[in-house]
Amino acid sequence: ARRASAAREHAALEEARTLAARRVAAAKAWEETLAPRGVRAHLAGGALAAVEYEANRWLAVLSAGTMSVEFPTTRTTGKGAVKEEIGTVVSAALPDGTRVARSLLSYSGGERSRVNIAVDLGVAAAFGRGGRLAVSLLVMDEESLSGLDEAGKSAVVAARHEAGVADVVVIDHDARASGRLGRTVRARRG
Repeated sequence: ARRASAAREHAALEEARTLAARRVAAAKAWEETLAPRGVRAHLAGGALAAVEYEANRWLAVLSAGTMSVEFPTTRTTGKGAVKEEIGTVVSAALPDGTRVARSLLSYSGGERSRVNIAVDLGVAAAFGRGGRLAVSLLVMDEESLSGLDEAGKSAVVAARHEAGVADVVVIDHDARASGRLGRTVRARRG
C-alpha cells in the first residue's frame, strides 16, 4: 500500500512539475511577445516603416531628390551593447554623387527644416491612409521656414499642393512668401 501511495505521490509531483514547466514556458512566451522586441515592436516597426517611406517621398520633393531619412530602431553603444531607440539618420548626395549619412543635427537650418517638414507630412500621410486622418490645415511659423532659401520655400509650397492640404497658415515676415500662396492676410500692430 505504501509503494502504491508513493507511486501516486510521485506521479502527482511529476504532473505538477510538468504543469509548472508549461506555465513558466507560457509566461516567458507572453513576456517575449509583450516585450519591446515582441508584438509592440512589430506594430511600431510597421508604422515606422510607413512613416519613413512617406517622409522620403516628401523629402525627395523638398530636396530635389538629394536627401533621404532613415529611422533605425537600435544602436550599438560604445561598449558594444545593442540599445533599442528610434534614431534619425539623414543621407545627402554629395556633388560627386556619393551619399553620406549624418545625424540630423549636423545639417544646416534649411536642411533640417526640409527634413522636419517631410517627416511631419510623412506622419500625416502614413496615418492618413484609409481616411483615418487627413491634413486639412498646415500651420507654418517663421522657425519652420527659417533657413530655407527661395527654392526651399517654393518646394514647401509645391509639397503642400501635392499633399492636398486645403489651407495653409504661414506666419512669416518675408513678404515674398505671400506671393506663393493663393490668399494673404496681413496683420499689423495698431
